[in-house]
Amino acid sequence: MAFRRPAPPPVLAAALGDDGALHGAAATALDAVLTAESLSVWERSRRA
Repeated sequence: MAFRRPAPPPVLAAALGDDGALHGAAATALDAVLTAESLSVWERSRRA
């Protein structure tokens, strides 16, 4: 793999520590659930 700069960017330690994977999984799940379409379906179901 070639880089277009003299050196690749540094690899840094995660800021969230051991809970980083859990935070990422929760964020991914919320991104999938909290779309405009899913929220409108939820709103319609609450009115029924």
